[in-house]
Amino acid sequence: SFNFKRTISAIQNIVPAVIIGFSTMSSAAALPVLTSGVIKNSKDQELAQSIVPSISNTHMLGDALGIPLMALSLYVVQYHNMPGFSAYLTFAISYVLAKFAAAGIPGGTIIVMIPVLESSLQFTPEMSGIILMMYILFDPFCTAFNIFGNGLFPIVFEKIWQKLKIDKI
Repeated sequence: SFNFKRTISAIQNIVPAVIIGFSTMSSAAALPVLTSGVIKNSKDQELAQSIVPSISNTHMLGDALGIPLMALSLYVVQYHNMPGFSAYLTFAISYVLAKFAAAGIPGGTIIVMIPVLESSLQFTPEMSGIILMMYILFDPFCTAFNIFGNGLFPIVFEKIWQKLKIDKI
């Protein structure tokens, strides 16, 4: 049931929060604007008001995509090959577990990830410094992507929630 006009409207309602997140590198600063945008996109306003604050600092989609891609590209540049399957699997599992300990503050995620990168992908101190610098430069984009995902997640959740409510009746 894809509706192009509804999709464009939903994106337009979220864009102000994305701009705030990009300029401040903070999901918390964009939270009030994001909440009002999600309420405009939602049929169930109470559900929207409860979802957005709970995922604001934990649902970090931009970081989940950005850090592994940066780490993999830096690994290939340094070692001239892809990491082995077991090394990358170890990194992936450690990364997912460490993501839950990362604070949603500018640069907080990469600080938690540097020991994971050093232990699982054998990052040198120089590589850790480079990825830290790269992350700080890309953090506004990661935060904007996080907020965009936080704005679209309630739409998907609401559809599933409505389907479950209808099936239970």
